[in-house]
Amino acid sequence: MKAISFIKNNAIAMSIALAAIIGFSAFKAAESETQTERVLAYNATTNQYEEVSNYSDENCEPGTEICSYKTEAPAGSSPGQVPSEIPLDDLGDYIHLMEQNGPSESQYDFSNQ
Repeated sequence: MKAISFIKNNAIAMSIALAAIIGFSAFKAAESETQTERVLAYNATTNQYEEVSNYSDENCEPGTEICSYKTEAPAGSSPGQVPSEIPLDDLGDYIHLMEQNGPSESQYDFSNQ
């Protein structure tokens, strides 16, 4: 009974508190980071895929691998993340988080970066 009486006596204050909680929760949800697409291109010199900021298919030249992959996974080495540099031998560990982006049997010309 005391709880009901307290709620009745403080209804306006409790309504304001509830509205604030809902409002801040909605603001936090809207504020969540949007994931940007990242591109990793094959560098034949280092034998690894490396993140490229200004990727262009025009920089893909004949080679032996897939020129590039794209991913929306965040950078890092934890599960669900893709590092900024991936040695060719480790590509299989991350391929499920990426999608082929550039042509096959190519390599990226990093001298144009």
